[in-house]
Amino acid sequence: MTTATISSINIKDITVRYNNGHTAIYDVSFKLEGGTTCALVGVNGSGKSTLFKSLMGLVKPQQGEIQLCGLPISEALKRNLVSYVPQSEDVDWQFPVSVYDVVMMGRYGYMNFLRIPKAEDKKMVEEAMERVNIQHLADRQIGELSGGQKKRVFLARALAQQSRIILLDEPFTGVDVKTENAIVDLLGQLRQEGHLILVSTHNLGSVPDFCDQVVMINRTVLATGDTKSTFTQENLEIVFGGVLRHIKLEGSELHDDEDSRSVTVLTDDERPAVFYGRTKNDPPAKVVKKCLENDKCTDDDKDVTK
Repeated sequence: MTTATISSINIKDITVRYNNGHTAIYDVSFKLEGGTTCALVGVNGSGKSTLFKSLMGLVKPQQGEIQLCGLPISEALKRNLVSYVPQSEDVDWQFPVSVYDVVMMGRYGYMNFLRIPKAEDKKMVEEAMERVNIQHLADRQIGELSGGQKKRVFLARALAQQSRIILLDEPFTGVDVKTENAIVDLLGQLRQEGHLILVSTHNLGSVPDFCDQVVMINRTVLATGDTKSTFTQENLEIVFGGVLRHIKLEGSELHDDEDSRSVTVLTDDERPAVFYGRTKNDPPAKVVKKCLENDKCTDDDKDVTK
C-alpha cells in the first residue's frame, strides 16, 4: 500500500481568519489514522464547519498545514481520496434530481469532462445503493424522501466515490433513532475496512457507541484522544461551558445503600451523554441501541447494512 492510499488526516497549527477579521479557529492540531471513527465535538460557532471547509479546500488557512493521506489537500481531492456528507440544510432539496443521479455524482471524479458513466461507474453506484438499502428509491426525486432516506443517499454517494476519508457533518440531525443506529452500524463496518471517518455531531449520547477517537473543539482543540479517556464529563463541561443541561441523580434517589456513584446526564437538546460513576473523569455509559424483540420496525427503519 502506497503512502497516498493510507488513510490519514494530519493538521498542524492551522488558523483561519475571515475577511471581516473574525478568527474562526486558531492553532488547531491533531492527527488521525485509518481504521478510526472520530467525533468532532463542540458548541455552535466553535469552528467545526470552518474546519470541515478547510479539509475540503473551500477555505484556506492563514497559517499551518493540512495533509490528507500524506498529500496536500488539492492532490488528495484530485485523487478522490476524500468524500463529504453535508448537513441537510446545506442541500437544495427542491433541485430536480433523482436518487440514482445523486449517487452517481460520487463517480464524477472518475469520468471525463462529458461525464458519461462507464460500466464500472454504474456497478459502484448500484453496489453503494444496495449497501444502504435504497436501491428501490433509485428513480425517486431527492426532495420526496424522508430525512433518514436523504441521509442514506448521501452516504451512498460517499461509498460510490470509494474515498479513503469520509467527512460527515451532523449526520444524525433529522433522522429517527432506528435509522441513526443503522448508520452507526454502517460506519462501524467502514472503520473495520480501514476508512478514516470524521463526524461532526451534537448527538453526544451516540459518541461512545461508534467513535473510538474524539476531538473536542472551541475555536482551538481543547482535548483529543481515545473516547474512553477523553469524552468525559469534565472535558464536556470545559468545551461546552454553560450550554449543556445537567441532570444528576445520586444518594437515595438512586441507591438504597451507601453507594457513592451518581448518574449525570448532559445534553444540548439532542441525545444526551450519560455518566455513571464517582468522578467527572469516569468514562461515559454506552447506550443500549437495539430494539426489543417485539418492537415493530417499518421498512425505513431496517438496518441499512443488511
